[in-house]
Formats: sequence, C-alpha cells, structure tokens
Amino acid sequence: MLFAINNNSADRREGNQHKAIGVVAGVSDMVYIHMGGVAFIELKVGKNGQSPEQKEFQMIAEGRLHKYYIAKTLGEFQDIIKSYNIAKQFK
Repeated sequence: MLFAINNNSADRREGNQHKAIGVVAGVSDMVYIHMGGVAFIELKVGKNGQSPEQKEFQMIAEGRLHKYYIAKTLGEFQDIIKSYNIAKQFK
C-alpha cells in the first residue's frame, strides 16, 4: 500500500488545527507499507533540502529499522518503486 501524506497547512490557524488532531511536522510525503515493514519517501524538487523536522523524522524512522528515501527526480522515485516491485499497483 503506497499513499501520500498531506502535511501542509495554508496558514497558522489551519496548522494549529492539524497539530491538535495529531499531525506531526517532518513526516515523509509518502508511506509504503509492505510485507516486510514500512518505507518512507520524501519528495524534493531542485535544490530543496530537508527541514530539521524532516531530518529528525528520518532519524526516528531509520532508528526503528525502517527504510527512508529522498527522491529528487522522477527517475529516483521510479527506482524506489521498482525496488519494491510496487509499480503493478498502478496498472
């Protein structure tokens, strides 16, 4: 199961509402739940890097022995998908 996480807020009020219901800053853009565990995928464009919260989330995920990927191009994202053989989900 591959799915996206909408962790963006339009303004401070919406951000506070998200926080109140349990949204956590830094969570990866996508999550893949597979038979062997969970993999997290962060999507970046151009020279954009991880925020401190994203780096902390990566450390937590990897510390619990989950895979964490950063994809900066469509090709990198496709390679991650192919490595888990999950492209068949989208046919």
